[in-house]
Amino acid sequence: MKKSPMTVTAIALLVGMIMLSLAGGGGLDIIMSTSPFHNAVRALLIGGLLVLALTVRPRPLAVRLGLGIIALTTIGVSLFQVATYSMQLLDTLMYVAVAIVLLIEAVEDDVVIEPSGHVARLGAA
Repeated sequence: MKKSPMTVTAIALLVGMIMLSLAGGGGLDIIMSTSPFHNAVRALLIGGLLVLALTVRPRPLAVRLGLGIIALTTIGVSLFQVATYSMQLLDTLMYVAVAIVLLIEAVEDDVVIEPSGHVARLGAA
């Protein structure tokens, strides 16, 4: 996967955090949580996305399995908290977007094709 979805998602989370801290109750707190816990989770997600963007691929199977578990847990917890009215909608959308990026990174495997030493010419008999 290209690094741009990870970077764009991290930038969106960062912009959301900055706007929420600067708004000061200007209406954005209706759709985003202002709690320190959610700010810490957003910071962790931003850090995780940036680490994924900077690491070299292909990743080991254990790392990809961990990414998948983290992504599925993030989706489950986000949807559960929305269902119980514990989390605002924009937070849920951002967390699910990060989880989708993590899932894509978990299931995508770079196949490296190495050319053989002998290459046959076309049309040669």
